[in-house]
Amino acid sequence: MKKIIILFCLVSGFCWSQKKIETSTTKEKAENTKYVSLDSLKVILVYNSDKLKGRLSSKAASKIIYPFLKVLKNQKKTHSQRNSKDKEGINLIQIETILDLIRYVHAQNRSIDSTFYYHKKIIELTNDPKILADSYGRLGYAYSLNNMKVKAIDYYEKGLNIKRKFKNKHKLIYPLVNITNCLIELESYEHAKHHIIELTQAIESNPESNIYESRKKLVKIMQAKLLTAKKKYKEALQILNKIDSTKIKRETIKRRYFSILSETYKGINNFSLGELYLDKAYILNENILDISNIGYYVQKLSYALHANNLKKSDTYFKKINKIILNNDKYKKFETFTVLSRYYSSKKEFQKAFVCLESAWFLKNSNDILIAKNKIDIDSYFIKYNKQFQEIKQLSNSKDQIITKNRSFYINSTLFIVFISFTVIALLITALYVSKTFRKKREYKAELQILSKKTILDSKQLFLENMSHEIRTPITSIMG
Repeated sequence: MKKIIILFCLVSGFCWSQKKIETSTTKEKAENTKYVSLDSLKVILVYNSDKLKGRLSSKAASKIIYPFLKVLKNQKKTHSQRNSKDKEGINLIQIETILDLIRYVHAQNRSIDSTFYYHKKIIELTNDPKILADSYGRLGYAYSLNNMKVKAIDYYEKGLNIKRKFKNKHKLIYPLVNITNCLIELESYEHAKHHIIELTQAIESNPESNIYESRKKLVKIMQAKLLTAKKKYKEALQILNKIDSTKIKRETIKRRYFSILSETYKGINNFSLGELYLDKAYILNENILDISNIGYYVQKLSYALHANNLKKSDTYFKKINKIILNNDKYKKFETFTVLSRYYSSKKEFQKAFVCLESAWFLKNSNDILIAKNKIDIDSYFIKYNKQFQEIKQLSNSKDQIITKNRSFYINSTLFIVFISFTVIALLITALYVSKTFRKKREYKAELQILSKKTILDSKQLFLENMSHEIRTPITSIMG
C-alpha cells in the first residue's frame, strides 16, 4: 500500500510539473510571437550597435546580442505567417547582428569555432559580396587574435579580393591595414611594404572624402610602424613628428598614432613619453574592459619597474597574474620577461629565473613559429602571384583571341563586301555591254533595212525614168 501511495504521489508531481512547464512555454510563445514592425527592429539594431561601440566586455555584449537574435528568429516566423514582405529586411538586420556578435563576443573570446559557425550562417542568409567580404574580415580578425597570422591573412585576402572588384577603392583601406599589421608581426617586411603602397593608392583614389587628410596620415603611421618593427626608431619618429594629431578626425587612426608613438619612444628609451602615449592609446581603445588588454598591463608594469614605483608594480602584477593564471594563450615572451624583472625587484630570484626560463622557451618556440609562418606566407604570396599571373595570362589570351576573331571578322566582312561589289560591278558592266551590243545590232539592222529600201527606191526610180524615156521617143515618132 505504501508503494502505491508513493507511486501515486510521484506521478501526480510529474504531471503537475509538466503542466506548469507547458503553461510557461505557451506564455513564452505568446510573448515571442507578438508582431514587431521592421522599422522598430531597425531602431533596436541602431541602439544595440551604439551600445556595443562603448566600452563593454564580451560577456556584456553577448547579453545584448543573443536576446535580440532570438527576437529576430521569432519575428521572421511571425512576419512569414502574416505574408509580410519584410523577410529580406529582417535577414539584413540578423546579418548585421551576427557580424557584431562575431566582432564583440566570439573574436574577443578567441573562439574560432563559433566565429566560423556564424560565418557559415551569414553565407546561408546572403550572397551579397559586400557582406561576405565583411564576414571574411571578421573571420580574419578572430584568427589574428588567436595569433594564427597566416590563416588570418588568408581570410583578410579573401575579403580584400572581393572588395577589389568594387568601384569604391576606399573599401580596401582597413583590410590592407589589417594584412599589413599581420605581415609586420610575421617580420615579412617586403610584403608589408607592397601592401602599404596599395594602401596609399586606395587612399589617393578618393581625395574628395571628408576624412582624406586623416587617411593620408594613416599611411605615414603604417610606414612608421614598419620602421619601428625594423628597429629604425629615429626614422619612424621623423615621420610621426610631422603628423598633427589634432587634425586626425577618426579615433581609430588616432589610437594607432599614439600606439606607434609609444613604441617608438620606448625604442629610444624615452620611457616617460612612451608611457604617456600608451595611456592615450588605451583611453581610445574600444574594448577597454576586455581581458585582451593584458598587453597594456604588461607595458604599464614595465614602465612602473623603470620608475621604481613599487605600488604600481604590485597593482599591475596582480592584474597580469590573474589573467594568465588560467589562460595559456596570454603567456608570451614579453609577459614572462616583465614578470621576471618584477620578481627580481622583489629579490625573489628563483621565481625570476623560472619566468626568464619560460620567456626564453616561448621565444624559441615563437621564433620557430615565425620562421615557419614566414615560409608559409612567402609560399602563399608566390602562389597568389602565380594565380594572379595565370588569370592575367588567361585574360590576355582571351583578349588576343577576341582581337584575332575581331580582325578575322573585319577581314572576312571586307572580303565579302569586296566580292559583292565586284560581282555587282561585273553585272552592271555586263548589262551595259549587252545593252550596247543590242543597240549596235538594232542600228545595223536599221541600216540594212534602210539601205535595202534605198536600193529598191533607186531601182524603182531608175525603172520609172527608163520607162519615161522610152515613151518619149515613140510619142515624138508618132507625132
